[in-house]
Amino acid sequence: MMRIAASGLLLLAVAAGCETRDAGPGLPGAGSAGDRTGDTLGPVQVQVEVVDRVGYERVLARHRGQVVLVDFWATWCGPCLELFPHTVQLARDHGPSGLAVISVSLDDPETASDVRAYLQQQGAGFDNLISAHGAGERSVTDFEISGGTVPHFKLYDRAGRLRYDLGGEPDAPLTPEWIEMHVRQLLNEDR
Repeated sequence: MMRIAASGLLLLAVAAGCETRDAGPGLPGAGSAGDRTGDTLGPVQVQVEVVDRVGYERVLARHRGQVVLVDFWATWCGPCLELFPHTVQLARDHGPSGLAVISVSLDDPETASDVRAYLQQQGAGFDNLISAHGAGERSVTDFEISGGTVPHFKLYDRAGRLRYDLGGEPDAPLTPEWIEMHVRQLLNEDR
């Protein structure tokens, strides 16, 4: 995981396997999900919207009535790139059952074209946002990223209530299985 420093200028690795801030879309995970499924689904056109807290809340509100998984990530975060293909697969597998996925990149807004290229490679055909504040402390505060680390996930129920805030806990590592278990649990509620 990557910790976003209070100064907003420094990024400190807090777990092995993190890429540096110079790591871009060509590193591990780039293209794995898109390459695997792109042939059968065709190309996905990806848009990236720069948002602050108000824009984020507006996008969340559009999905009221659905279970919403929000993936906070960055192209400079190795663990984020490893988990992102799973996020794309969750959207494909569970979208028909009522799951909406939103990605929020903590890359600098000036790098939106690099973020878009990575999302395109992944086939991320859902709402893709980039924080107006990049990797700064303001992003951590505005988006309430507990522990200040990425990858980080938030899972909202159909009523729009935050039910799970997943990340930043060293004793509860994020795994695709753990995330999917919580997604399935919320999808099966109210059925």
